[in-house]
Amino acid sequence: TAIVCVENGDVNKKIRTTEEIINGTTYGTYCLGLPVGVKFTFTDLLNISLVSSAADATDMLAAGVFGSKAACVEAMNAKCAELGLMQTSFDNPVGSDIGAGFYGTYSTAAEMAKICRYAMTVPMIRSAVAKSHYDASNGKASCNTTNWFLRGMASYDEDAYEIIGSKSGTTNAAGDVFIATAMDKEGHEVICAYFGNVSKASTFSS
Repeated sequence: TAIVCVENGDVNKKIRTTEEIINGTTYGTYCLGLPVGVKFTFTDLLNISLVSSAADATDMLAAGVFGSKAACVEAMNAKCAELGLMQTSFDNPVGSDIGAGFYGTYSTAAEMAKICRYAMTVPMIRSAVAKSHYDASNGKASCNTTNWFLRGMASYDEDAYEIIGSKSGTTNAAGDVFIATAMDKEGHEVICAYFGNVSKASTFSS
């Protein structure tokens, strides 16, 4: 969603939240509780979406850029085809899957890692997923990252790598998911996609 919004949208646009989207956020997701009828910048919604996994921000960004969530999903699937991802499909902008009654959203760990690798070449996305906290420019929302490494809530071998970002997620079908991007001292980057664990704590410790 972030990829197609950045590549197709006006990144300087302001998007007013609507009751239809905010109160009809895609089922099976976390919402930050964005107020209705308030203008947020494109950058605000993108960062809130990627930092906190807030579905209300993601749905609002998708509809704000493409006119509807369905049009955004169409662009997402076209991008998957362009990237040669034959085992990935979306039927909503936030990744809700069969566990919440969305049968047209599915992927594999390998293909999600490829999406992550592509996303990390997009400067706005790369910047967003490196943040531990974000405050909206209008003062109407703030959030913390779901990436426990960036918040110091989980440890790793910092002598070998530095975690530079990417994203966690949770669905009933996929379990707790985390795709980490890390960099070594020489600047080489590695992506680890870890799916199907039973809790956030065990995901990050593993």
